[in-house]
Amino acid sequence: MRSPIPNAPSLTAALLLCLSAPTSASSDYGCASVWKLDAEQLSQCNSWPFLSPANDSRVNIRLLLDVQGAAVLAEPPQQESLLDPRVPFDMQLLLADEDATSATDPRAELQALLEPLGLDAGALDPQAFAPDEGTRCRSNDLPSTNAFLAAVAQSTLPLDGRRALAELRLGLLTTCGPGDPSLHIPETLRASPEGAAFADYLLAAEAFYQGDLQRAEEGFASLRDAEQPWLRETARYLQGRVGLNQALETVLDEYGYPETERLAATRAEAAIEALQAYLIDYPQGRYFASARGLLRKLYWLKGDHPALAAEFVWQWQQPPARRNRSVPQLIEELDGKLLFDIPADQAQDPLLLGVLDLMALRQPWTERERLPRARLEQQKRFFIDQPALYRYLEAAQRLYGEQDPQAALGLLPALPQSGPLGTLAFSEQTLRGLALERQGKAEEAARHWRALLALGGSTLQREQTQLALAMTLERSGRLAEVFAADSPIDSQPIRLQLLRYVADPALLREQLRRSQGAAREPLLYALLYKDLLRGHYADFVRDSAEFGPLPGDSSLAVFAWQGDTRGAYRCPDLQRLAEQLAADPQQPAARLCLGDWVRTHDLRYSPLAQPVSANELGGGEDQFPGPRFSRLEAYQAVIATPDAPADDRAYALYRAVYCFAPGGSNDCDGQDIDPAQRKAWFHQLKREYPQSQWAQALKYYW
Repeated sequence: MRSPIPNAPSLTAALLLCLSAPTSASSDYGCASVWKLDAEQLSQCNSWPFLSPANDSRVNIRLLLDVQGAAVLAEPPQQESLLDPRVPFDMQLLLADEDATSATDPRAELQALLEPLGLDAGALDPQAFAPDEGTRCRSNDLPSTNAFLAAVAQSTLPLDGRRALAELRLGLLTTCGPGDPSLHIPETLRASPEGAAFADYLLAAEAFYQGDLQRAEEGFASLRDAEQPWLRETARYLQGRVGLNQALETVLDEYGYPETERLAATRAEAAIEALQAYLIDYPQGRYFASARGLLRKLYWLKGDHPALAAEFVWQWQQPPARRNRSVPQLIEELDGKLLFDIPADQAQDPLLLGVLDLMALRQPWTERERLPRARLEQQKRFFIDQPALYRYLEAAQRLYGEQDPQAALGLLPALPQSGPLGTLAFSEQTLRGLALERQGKAEEAARHWRALLALGGSTLQREQTQLALAMTLERSGRLAEVFAADSPIDSQPIRLQLLRYVADPALLREQLRRSQGAAREPLLYALLYKDLLRGHYADFVRDSAEFGPLPGDSSLAVFAWQGDTRGAYRCPDLQRLAEQLAADPQQPAARLCLGDWVRTHDLRYSPLAQPVSANELGGGEDQFPGPRFSRLEAYQAVIATPDAPADDRAYALYRAVYCFAPGGSNDCDGQDIDPAQRKAWFHQLKREYPQSQWAQALKYYW
């Protein structure tokens, strides 16, 4: 699927919103961040500030543009949540479009042009199109109207003639398609050659927007030698646009997408010649950037990959005023229209080759060889001017393609003595650290990450290196070093991740006493949560007293539970419940009430309920002692206690069966309980406690 063509016939906005999203670069939607650095599979939500095979192709394009100095990376915005990593990041962080607001208000400019003519823009309502909606009518807007009126204002026409032309141009603003009302040119305008030329332009423009391309072609051709400079230049440019639309007449399917095999080659060549002629005659022309953009579209339609690639190379070398699209937009265009179509033997630009090579180094979903060394060696001649980039790709091929960290280390330079490092040098040192990790050299890797941090760098570089060091220390049993007074790891998200998932109670309390601001709430939540659900009931009472009071308008409100004194099964408030459990952890009623607290607050789905993946930060051994609380295990224990009060056993049976409502899956823990056992609990409740409200309330088992 490809993005709609700006000069294609208009489609409905809803259809375009469904179809215009890129699908080629990434395969995951609804994915989540992963707290790791060494990754080899694509994930749209996870990108790194070094040249990684796991990055979305668009992110690597952005990084390589920084390597080439074509588009320097800016510092990222402030993070929104302390519980989410800054690295890896969602790819949109590097692809956010720059501010596109105009320095002038086109409506205010229009009003200023109309006032000398005694006219008012009033409630003028120009056409609006979806951001990627393909239509030649996009240029029938206020800025183009203002350009026309500015040219008219510089003419020698009398006031009546200028006013008539302005009214005609305003009337044209709603034209977009066959059958729209036609302009009626007053005969008085044709009394002078200048007035006639402006009138002919309006008629040609009307034909263009109505889709009468033959009439438009003839009209603009008649103005290519007009005496009025604006008319002459605009007509020359629009001849190229008309040619493009003529080529598109045969190539677009019913939805506005191209079927290139239907392209009228002669029309496309004529359009290319017209646009190139304009670019030669007007190297500083007002439509120069747009004409270069239309050339890219024509090369894409023709399938002329080398010419299209050359156009992108040219674009990266231009200042913003010479480009018709922003850097993020050009990245999306390159990714969608060239990257996945160009044959490997036609790619020659180092940036394009670099992105393709990194993609080829991803862990494959199907059986294929990752970027063969021979293929990379054949490309070497194209990296004559960028030998460092080629060396990096060689090292990446050894590490990811051949899984040979020692060979990768042999190709990578030593850590520089000073910093900060650019994107390519930082990528080299990241690869060096990963190679050391893969060799099991944790101590050497930790020294490398510390030295890399000491060189400084961008926010994203520092965050990534802190993540790498934190993972090395965690995996080698040196968690305390992360929180030492001289630790270079000051990232709040990284520290919180480790404290919440693997820290022991003493470290959690120590850091909680030192914490301030927004970091305090998730730390206290983790401590109190684990106190209760790991069996440290007396600690919960002491910790909630020391670190309270617990606010009722935050995540900590769950610990201010007042119990349930109105329901059928009554429970005390959470503080009293913890005291009861501290006195007797096996007390049936207290265990059942702890289950009710978990159930009523959906704590089975709390982020802390499941351990982190073993290959992510926080996925090491959890040093907070005690087994995890399970509602179903609590119910089973009460059911298995013959001398438990009848109401408690009945409620335990009722809740045990209800763990599987309504679809048969276990909502209480991870146990796989056979339906026969659920049936047995159901009948036990009906048989032993037939008069209980729980037996009467339970109608089914699942």
